[in-house]
Amino acid sequence: IEFSYLEFYGTENNHNLEKPYNIFFGLNIGEGQRQLITKQSIKKRKFIGNTTMDPELAFFMANLGKVDHTSLVLDPFVGTGSLLLAAAEFKGHVFGGDIDFLQLHARTRSSRAGEKKRKTDESMISNFEQYDLTSQYAKDQFYLPLGCFGL
Repeated sequence: IEFSYLEFYGTENNHNLEKPYNIFFGLNIGEGQRQLITKQSIKKRKFIGNTTMDPELAFFMANLGKVDHTSLVLDPFVGTGSLLLAAAEFKGHVFGGDIDFLQLHARTRSSRAGEKKRKTDESMISNFEQYDLTSQYAKDQFYLPLGCFGL
């Protein structure tokens, strides 16, 4: 059992108070994992696209889905794999598909400023390798043509 002690000094940063407004003492029921957002920052990621999901939102979705080692996560609109990376970080087994064949196989133009071509090692699997999550990744991605959706 672990307890926590918190002091609340208000929301005004410009006032230095000698005493807190409130003191809270209670049972610690969890720890945050904000370091994961920094770890998977888009700025550091090998493979990104124009619509790459922000890691904070991806982790929020994976957490909301209660992804753990028993989860099988399918992302039918995988894009560059942000949601799958977050789910894999929580030990879920992940795979996905996309309607955009070129994006899925990293054959689109680079989204990084000043770069016209993608690097040879730039792909969705390179993101999983970058974060040491390849054991969570089902190697076969699939292409979803419009006909799959009755369009």
